[in-house]
Amino acid sequence: MIAGIDVGSVTVSIALIDSHTHLVHKASVFHHGDVKKCLTELLSHEAMTCVTHVSVTGSTPGFVFCHERVDDQVALIRAAKFLYDQSFDALLHVGVRSSP
Repeated sequence: MIAGIDVGSVTVSIALIDSHTHLVHKASVFHHGDVKKCLTELLSHEAMTCVTHVSVTGSTPGFVFCHERVDDQVALIRAAKFLYDQSFDALLHVGVRSSP
């Protein structure tokens, strides 16, 4: 099982995929500045006990153990290629900052 973690300026998000690339669990919560508390809550999900590999985006703090650190833009491009299984010339990502 692979865990993907992104800590942004407003939220902490995780996604778990199995060896067949099926999404097993996903969650995103507002961290209100307490990233460690939110990560602890998100990582307590029962499926996390089966994780063998952790990838994080570049914005994720260094205290988070990981096997791979990926630039945010690279993560988006990889996800788009995986999800849509096709080539494309451009990818537009519009970030949104929202209030809880």
